[in-house]
Amino acid sequence: MTLLDFIRQRRHPVPLTDRPQPPKTKIRFPNPLRTLSVVLEKDLSLILAYTAILYVVFIMIVATLSTIFTDIYHLNELQIGLCYLPYGVGCCTASILQGHLLDWNYRRTARKIGFTIDYRRGDDLSKFPIEQARLYPMAPMVALGVCTVIAYGWVLEYRLPLAVPLVLIFFVGLFVVGSFSILSTLIMDLYPQAPATAVAAVNLVRCLFGAAVMAFIESMMVRLGRGWNFTFWALLVVVTSPTMLMVLRWGPDWREARRLRLAKKRAQHEEEREAREQAAAGQRQEVPGEGNEHDNHDDRDPGQLVNPDSSTKNN
Repeated sequence: MTLLDFIRQRRHPVPLTDRPQPPKTKIRFPNPLRTLSVVLEKDLSLILAYTAILYVVFIMIVATLSTIFTDIYHLNELQIGLCYLPYGVGCCTASILQGHLLDWNYRRTARKIGFTIDYRRGDDLSKFPIEQARLYPMAPMVALGVCTVIAYGWVLEYRLPLAVPLVLIFFVGLFVVGSFSILSTLIMDLYPQAPATAVAAVNLVRCLFGAAVMAFIESMMVRLGRGWNFTFWALLVVVTSPTMLMVLRWGPDWREARRLRLAKKRAQHEEEREAREQAAAGQRQEVPGEGNEHDNHDDRDPGQLVNPDSSTKNN
């Protein structure tokens, strides 16, 4: 509303009954079962599991940093808080570089296969190898992240100077956080009909897995030591990396099968909706013959009706 409209409305107020009422919106409770439907998809389940493992490495370093640095370097609370700055800078750098890297590789993949990018209406990803466009840039980031996590664990094991783990923390934030951010982007690309549901599935799986692991991470740290503990989780990332090769190999077929299945389901829902609307329209129509009976009915007052027999007798 502009200033002139406001002044005009103040001078000539419109009664509330004459004002157009906005349409009523129905408040719907979110259905958590839709998130589980994402987990049951073949390609999405593999990506979600791999994302959860990367997230565990991320949250494990964040959760144990304060206790480890206090034990090794005898820092106070303010100094411990400052030690998180390299980690945050690495995460911010990853979020910036990730977008440019993914856009560059998307254009590169499109040129390679002769695909025309539609910047106005968006691209039809059913004809585009989106798995390659997203996962290829992630491979070197995962490899560098694994090496950084292993080095971080053994630096803490041998109690090297504080500057060394702080530098490694920056690269952990850069590579590890950048890797599972790329996977989150891929999941939204693979589930375009409900990207918010896909993001909710990512958060649900990784947070549940992270909470379960954090319950016994301290005991693992005591039994294995800092070096072998971080090495174990880094090698777990390596062992589960072939799942991304499965997504590259069979992911396009699974994605096309899901698209056809969902399209068929939407068509069935549309047919059912049209059938319900036609049935409701048929019920609103008048029953045949009901109008004729109404027309033949005499609406005159009974007192005004003349009996032919009585008039004859009076004569």
